[in-house]
Amino acid sequence: MKLKHYLLLMVLFVHLISFGQILDQFNTPAGTGGGGFVVSPTQNVGQSFIAGLTGRLVQINVFYNDDASYYVAGEFQLTIYEGEGYNGTILGTENFTLNTSPADGEYIIPITSNILISANATYTIRLDGITGSGIFLGTTNGATGTYANGTLYVYNSQSYNEYDLWFKSFIAAASHLNFDGIDDFVVLNNFERPEAFTFEAMIKTNTTSADACLFSWMRDDDVDTGNDFNRTRITIANGYLRLIVHTIYGPSSNGNDVITGNITVNDNVWHHIAIVKTDATNNNVFLYVDGVLDVTGTTDINFLSSQSIFLGANGYKYFAPPLTNKYNSKSNGLSAREINDLPTPIDFYQGNLDEVRVWNRPLSLSELQNNQNCELANPSTQTGLVAYYQFNQGVDSENNNSVITLTDASGNGYNGTLTDFSLNGVTSNWISGSPIVTGNNCSPFLSATDFAINNQLNIYPNPTRNEVTIQFNALTNPQLQIIDMNGRILLNESLNYSNKTLNIETLPLGIYLFKIDANEGTAVSKVIKR
Repeated sequence: MKLKHYLLLMVLFVHLISFGQILDQFNTPAGTGGGGFVVSPTQNVGQSFIAGLTGRLVQINVFYNDDASYYVAGEFQLTIYEGEGYNGTILGTENFTLNTSPADGEYIIPITSNILISANATYTIRLDGITGSGIFLGTTNGATGTYANGTLYVYNSQSYNEYDLWFKSFIAAASHLNFDGIDDFVVLNNFERPEAFTFEAMIKTNTTSADACLFSWMRDDDVDTGNDFNRTRITIANGYLRLIVHTIYGPSSNGNDVITGNITVNDNVWHHIAIVKTDATNNNVFLYVDGVLDVTGTTDINFLSSQSIFLGANGYKYFAPPLTNKYNSKSNGLSAREINDLPTPIDFYQGNLDEVRVWNRPLSLSELQNNQNCELANPSTQTGLVAYYQFNQGVDSENNNSVITLTDASGNGYNGTLTDFSLNGVTSNWISGSPIVTGNNCSPFLSATDFAINNQLNIYPNPTRNEVTIQFNALTNPQLQIIDMNGRILLNESLNYSNKTLNIETLPLGIYLFKIDANEGTAVSKVIKR
């Protein structure tokens, strides 16, 4: 296995091709040299790679070289092996025919076999001519190939480290979770409910329920009398977004605070929804749909810390006058959850759910709009992010019975446990089709304060090709970050001198943010590499 580290060829990110199809691994350099490899009934070429995502392999692209002296019309075969080289288990084969020589360029090979691959596992593709012959492009960079996570193979099994195959691999990965509206729900590891908070999610539903619960916090401090009972729910009520806060203190109910939106969200179209609550002093609540303010309201009920948190259902405890806990009765027919004094889920959500985020601060409208159509970059560094569920797990519509943990991408460990999902087929399962594409990170959000010291900063030349100089005056403890348009931090270092020249020759062409934080403020400039 070659160990090469070229920033230009990092393949740990993915790119959108179409809903359900994601570019995973690729080796497509330009201008690094290369040569053709003959594929015929007596010769082959192959390439190993390490998958970055879990999903169904749906397409392999290669680069065909139109050289008439080697072309013979006929049938070709792509073979996919598990593991490194040609000795592993054959996962599938795809035959394709070239009746005429294609023009120089990218050639697409759809995968019709059901080939499931796993992130961080190694696979090898192999091209053979059955009756046909042709040339497929390899890539080289002097004495080495150009792909860091694999090896090229020729002549049936011989590795050839000086080259790699020009290739792309595409998968259909699960991108969200479908709830059947009957009994599906997720129990989250408990975290404290912030007094000020933002809840975000992507939803797609056609439910007509009067109370389809997306998210619920619940606390019951006295299981015998029902005293100090508090429940906060975010629901879809008759097609509209709704926040409900219900509290009981002592022997009586303080009632509900109910805030209901006016924008329809049950039209079976994906919507970004957000509920923002300010601190206890103001108690303002804002409901947003697709980055547009829906309604505002207030709630003067103090939030208690939570004991149970559900996604897709209302974690409810039943009380009968005079607030006797149903769980402690001796009547027959109680569920195991009731007998063990656990909340019974009701008001199940029917539909799709993706990109659930819980923050301990009220996000501004500009922040919501900036982040609503993408994944958060570097979640562990996001200010105030308590829990974050991307739903990038499982394999689209396949048997996912072993994938029962919903991962918290914030790094805080508030994972969830899937309960009563069928996890097989196109409903009640991990499926693909969310508009939020895995690996499509949000651009960094820049507020007005991000430009406070721009007049003290000079970056030149801009645009640039290989080098850029950063010049600044009278800044204390300046720290430089170079950020790409996917939100990835490519460089993070202190600036010890007021004149710093950086070599950015290895960066791909594109636009980058140069962000300098200092005691005096922050400066942000866009730099174009061409």
